[in-house]
Amino acid sequence: MTFLYARLRRLNGDRRGQSLVEFALILPFLMILLMGIFEVGRAWQRFQVITDVAREAARVAAVANRNTAMDETDIDDIIGNGLLGAGLDPNEAIWSYPPDGPGAGYGNIQGGYGQPVTVRIEYPHPIAILDALLGTFRGADPNAPPGAWLVLKTQVTFRNE
Repeated sequence: MTFLYARLRRLNGDRRGQSLVEFALILPFLMILLMGIFEVGRAWQRFQVITDVAREAARVAAVANRNTAMDETDIDDIIGNGLLGAGLDPNEAIWSYPPDGPGAGYGNIQGGYGQPVTVRIEYPHPIAILDALLGTFRGADPNAPPGAWLVLKTQVTFRNE
């Protein structure tokens, strides 16, 4: 009995490996936090890119349509080239020129002086950490593309000059 008591008493005072066990318990949460910070940064960067591309396209449409024969395909080229230049796939983006106000034409790309020109862009942003953690709980559509958890949307309006 004394042998068992002495052995238990020695193990009770032995704390070697405690910090390793604590670190192993905390590490997954730290990694998720780090990946979350990384993903928010990526989403913000992509949002800035699509906003800048929409701003450039709307500005060109607002300024150039009085002096040139600009149409929707020219604006499509500006958006596609802008997304491609930033490393984003233009085929994944959805862009439109919603008409503003009654009687507006096709987004007022060829509207008159003072008419608004609006460019709207939507781009899917895959969030890898959510797909890895929650991919099995995707919901009703199991055929949805992996990682399409967030759709970045932006809209820019300029007045025709």
